[in-house]
Amino acid sequence: MKVDFDKIIDEHIIDIKFHKQDETTLIEVAHATSQGNGYIDLYEVQNNELVILLSDHAVDSNLDFTTETVYESGKLNLYVESLKESQEMPDIILRGTELVYGSSSPSTLEKELLYQRNAIEKIYQWDHSQNQYVLISDSKELLQQIENVYPIQW
Repeated sequence: MKVDFDKIIDEHIIDIKFHKQDETTLIEVAHATSQGNGYIDLYEVQNNELVILLSDHAVDSNLDFTTETVYESGKLNLYVESLKESQEMPDIILRGTELVYGSSSPSTLEKELLYQRNAIEKIYQWDHSQNQYVLISDSKELLQQIENVYPIQW
């Protein structure tokens, strides 16, 4: 099957992965703007057409003026897991580490320094009534906080 991803998204593709799940192949596409912000989309091939199952803002690789965070390695990692034997559609889990930057002074942006590292985990389950994945859990756990570095106040 030939796919023209330029018609699907107008950003550049940074990664494509295929996840084999029983009789189905899921296609993970990570894409971002030139500023490094973007999405991970999950597709399934149905009747020789790509159908989007999930889209999450899970790509952030460059610090910019609107946020002080980025993801370690530029994006969250997508995992496909069947947690129950009877599940028709597997759970989708996005995991990674968020890097939060701060400043050496509480009132200025003299120098951007690492302020925190947080573990991120988002769990999606298939909702038959909506015929799409829905977010059921969104957690963040502090892994590390650096002393004498202050959060950036926008």
